[in-house]
Amino acid sequence: MWLRRLGALGLAAVAVALSACGSEVRLPDQGQCPAPEAVQTDDSDDSAYRAAVRRNLERIMLLEEAFREEWPRRRVREREQFRVDYARYAHLGRCTAEIMLELEPPGEHFEAFGRSLDDFALRYQDALDEGERAVASRNRSAYDRWVEDIDDLEAEARNLHAEILGIRPSE
Repeated sequence: MWLRRLGALGLAAVAVALSACGSEVRLPDQGQCPAPEAVQTDDSDDSAYRAAVRRNLERIMLLEEAFREEWPRRRVREREQFRVDYARYAHLGRCTAEIMLELEPPGEHFEAFGRSLDDFALRYQDALDEGERAVASRNRSAYDRWVEDIDDLEAEARNLHAEILGIRPSE
């Protein structure tokens, strides 16, 4: 009789484990992008485009800095507040990247930069998705890889920021 109970408990544990294997662990849903968090500006002329790019890159750099200050050792945490904070940070980063992808370079002299910016925004969104999966599953090694990737992307954001300030209109 006790062997049968032990067998039933074992099957229940296996069923729970198997049901968890196929399901995706998710962080709290953040809903729609908030208007004031991501900066959208008319990008129809050089100065407006430059300002929109600059503001959105600055927003990404501020998000990175704020998350790093909130969680200074940059380790994945078991606390629920870490997961909530990461979800909010990633959501705001994705919203900002979406706006950057919508910006249209106003002239030929911005075309190469526009392609670089789009490439950056897509890779930034992918990195945030990878980080979200690592945080949701509490996978420390995946999270450590994400920290390295996001640090590289933050440096790239700083380089793009400097570049947009230096692009001269073609004559």
